Amino acid sequence: MTMPVGAPMQDVEPMAPWHAAEAPATNPLAPLLRAMRGRWSAWFALSLVLGGAFGAAGFLSGTKTYESQAVLRVYPKEAGILYNSGDDSVLKTFDSFVKAETAFANSPDVMSRAAETLRADFPELTSEMTDSDLRQSVAVKRSDTLIVLDTKSKNAAFAAAKLRAVTDAYLSLKSEADGRQMRMRSSELTRREAELLEALRELDRRILEIGREYGSFAIAKAHSEKIAQIDTLATRKADVERTLASMRLNDGQASADMNDEHILRATLLDRGLADINIELARQAAELATLRERYTETSRQVRDKRAEIAILEKAMAERRNQIQVLGQTGALTDQSDAGDEDNIETIAALLAKVAGELEEARQEARALNAQRVELDFLEEERSETRRMLDDTRAALDVIRVESRKTSPGLTDIMSPAVTPDEPAEDSSKMQAAMGLVGGGMLASLLTLGLGLGSRRLRWSDELNLAAMGVDPLAVLTGDPDSDGARLAPEIDRLRTTLQLVPARSTSAAGSGRSLALLRTGSGGGTALAHALAESFSRTDLSVALLQIDPAQNAAPANAGYHVERAFGDACSEMSLPRLRRRIAEMTARHDVVLIDGGNLQQTTSASLVASAADYAIVELRRGEDKQAARATLERASNRCPQGIGAVFSRARRGDPGLSRAW
Repeated sequence: MTMPVGAPMQDVEPMAPWHAAEAPATNPLAPLLRAMRGRWSAWFALSLVLGGAFGAAGFLSGTKTYESQAVLRVYPKEAGILYNSGDDSVLKTFDSFVKAETAFANSPDVMSRAAETLRADFPELTSEMTDSDLRQSVAVKRSDTLIVLDTKSKNAAFAAAKLRAVTDAYLSLKSEADGRQMRMRSSELTRREAELLEALRELDRRILEIGREYGSFAIAKAHSEKIAQIDTLATRKADVERTLASMRLNDGQASADMNDEHILRATLLDRGLADINIELARQAAELATLRERYTETSRQVRDKRAEIAILEKAMAERRNQIQVLGQTGALTDQSDAGDEDNIETIAALLAKVAGELEEARQEARALNAQRVELDFLEEERSETRRMLDDTRAALDVIRVESRKTSPGLTDIMSPAVTPDEPAEDSSKMQAAMGLVGGGMLASLLTLGLGLGSRRLRWSDELNLAAMGVDPLAVLTGDPDSDGARLAPEIDRLRTTLQLVPARSTSAAGSGRSLALLRTGSGGGTALAHALAESFSRTDLSVALLQIDPAQNAAPANAGYHVERAFGDACSEMSLPRLRRRIAEMTARHDVVLIDGGNLQQTTSASLVASAADYAIVELRRGEDKQAARATLERASNRCPQGIGAVFSRARRGDPGLSRAW
């Protein structure tokens, strides 16, 4: 419910206390936008100046970077071996070789030699360059079977020279390493060749020493014949032992003499058996020779085995015949000699045969030992000869094909060339960064100036709603100097005051008291007179009560009444006395304006704010913001009937001018 100022109160019901609307939610960007308000043109000009300066400095300080690239190709020794062999180990070996070559191209040895070359060709550019710097500036990467070297430099010729120096150093060190490896392997194989040749000569000497004028085949044949002789002597020994045992069993009655017919028959059988035995030994030796030359299934070996089988069958038949003669006693018939002589004769024959058998066995063992040793030496000689041939072949490979010691070969697929155009030009980028940096610096300076300003510039800076202060009006000029021009705005302020609801009840028929206060020095009096003049034009009885004796007097033709509160004794004023004085005046007038003065300088201003029905505080642009805020907070606490604010000297772009207060 609203009521015009000065309306009678006797027929009006008591009003409920009025509460200001809650303040809207605060925009977090509002302080930043408020700080930049009115400074956009300055920010734009400063951004142009700083951005242009920084952009020009960035463009002048920009550099051009040239990039050069070289490619090394690694390929296997044999074309198609990686895929035609079907062996995964070949792929893995070649892959490891490529990795090793990539690591070697980026090794400290290669970079050190390349750095020495660059120092000789570019002494000025490499005066402070170390081997580590060169290694960091050259990127070595592997791409399948390619080794890609990439580098950047501010000098185009130097970029290409770095890669040429690195590739030349890599190839030269690789060639030197291959040469060292070839020399090392060649010397090792030469020494091994000499050792194997000496061992071969020692084996030949031992073979000649053991075999003498006979060879291994002759010794094998003699051993076979000696084995056949041992078999014959063993058979004769068995026959004689059986004869001697038979004679001793018959108490020596068997005669040692044989008839001429039996003796002749036995002699022929024994001689034939001996001839067959000799022939069998010869045939066995020939068989041994044939088995070394031919396979077991060859015709020569089969024929020789058949001949030996015939001889063995003939020997078996003659042995059976001699055995039959012995069993029938033909060989043991009695003779004129005594029994004792016969037994002694047979015993002597047995001893002779046993001695010949033992001698034959010893000779066979000696021949067998020679044969075994000769066979071993022949095998050793063959193995040594094979190793000597392999060593000589490997030595020939190293001497003739030294480059094939590794799984693959390396050559330059794409040499480094001097670039014509820069790969990177930082001038434009740094100019853009300088322009942006200048704009940001200008924004920071302008924003910092706005946020750090202690002066009140806009009507919405103090957030009056949050302090419980009603925003009443925004005046575009100063009431002290622009009174005539501000008359329409003062009239709008008067209308706003008439629409402000009363928060306290007054006596019936009494007017309304309005306290006019200010937070800074100066002002206040002109606004009070202008507002009193505006109220007087509405046919209301208006009185202006001046608390401060130093306040200006009213014009001569003023349409309102002006009084002083207590003459010149403002310091003796008390709150009850002031309230009685205001009550007396509101009983006579519709509107009583009380000019209370400065809230910061006078004590009477606080008393006026507490005694009046409504307080109006004038805020002026350019005042101290913190002081004005503190003053308003104190006044709001001391004026329970309500308090409003009028902002004067506002700029044309003040937000308070574009919205209703």
